[in-house]
Amino acid sequence: MSDGQAATPVGEAAARPLRRSFIANPVPIGVGGFALTTFTLGLYTSGQFHAQGLVLVLPLAVFYGGLVQLIAGFFALAKGELFAAAFMTSYGAFWFSYVGVILFVVPMAGPASHQAVTIFLIMWTVITFIFTLATLGTNLVVLTTFIVFMVALILEVIGNATLTGAATANSLTKAGGYAEMVLAALAWYIVMAEIVNDTLGKQVFPLFLLRGTTTPREPQI
Repeated sequence: MSDGQAATPVGEAAARPLRRSFIANPVPIGVGGFALTTFTLGLYTSGQFHAQGLVLVLPLAVFYGGLVQLIAGFFALAKGELFAAAFMTSYGAFWFSYVGVILFVVPMAGPASHQAVTIFLIMWTVITFIFTLATLGTNLVVLTTFIVFMVALILEVIGNATLTGAATANSLTKAGGYAEMVLAALAWYIVMAEIVNDTLGKQVFPLFLLRGTTTPREPQI
């Protein structure tokens, strides 16, 4: 101990409460943006509202589903949560790219627009499949959410790949829209569970950890 450095009283270090990370849990913030944007998209994809109203999704996709989720993903990365960081940054970019597809690709592709959208959805189905495998190390709600996400994407892929105007394509696309709304509802449950459980300091809304997984520890600084 250097000169002038006061000694720590015995027991003081043990009694001093551990400090939590200055970065709070970013998951409900990012997932909230994904849920709201997805549910809004599902309302139009399922045919509940006039198709031209789909433009409402674009500002949501840019600011909430895209920007907010992307920022939340970077905070998860800083906190050392790889899975949360990977899926939130990825799907934040998904919403940005979705806006680009709607505004630029579809108008410029003309007759090939359905093919372009199909390729876009196939690529994101591959990425989502990878994340679905990773959810086996999380909890049942997250796993179910990604399974429903896979179903929604597959329905959308088949619907877009079918010839324009075909009844099958229309019905499959609508089914994908309903799956999107179920997906959003599950995502909102995750948001509610994360926020309410943390605020009240107890498990009010369970997420059902899968066997072999453990509750992640809060990093100390």
